[in-house]
Amino acid sequence: PRLRAGLLLAAAVAPAAVSSRSLSGTPTIPVGPKLDDKVNHFIAYATLAFLFAGSQKRPVAYVLTAAVLVIYGVGIEAAQGLMGQGREASFWEAVANCLGIAAGLLASRIMRAWIFPEPSGAARSKSSATRRP
Repeated sequence: PRLRAGLLLAAAVAPAAVSSRSLSGTPTIPVGPKLDDKVNHFIAYATLAFLFAGSQKRPVAYVLTAAVLVIYGVGIEAAQGLMGQGREASFWEAVANCLGIAAGLLASRIMRAWIFPEPSGAARSKSSATRRP
């Protein structure tokens, strides 16, 4: 419960940081080669996906998390192209966003399996047999 609450709190704050950074004017600090920017997008969206998926009780929420974050990531790229403040939309940044989302969901799934292991087959069938009326 504490881990989930911490992830949920971080998930509530993280999109504001990503939006602010993505929609601000041209960065004044040199960011290095163009590939470096794609890596930043990958890491940002992997983090968002990890936080959102990790804060959910059911793994089925991963599909909703993926859909919302893909729409968000592509929407941010479209907004960059429309705002005219030195930013431009980038297909490859949108791809990096989507790959980051996939990586974050996978990392969250691995964390969930490690921290909350599924009961073995015998234990699962025994527990389901005791639930029946």
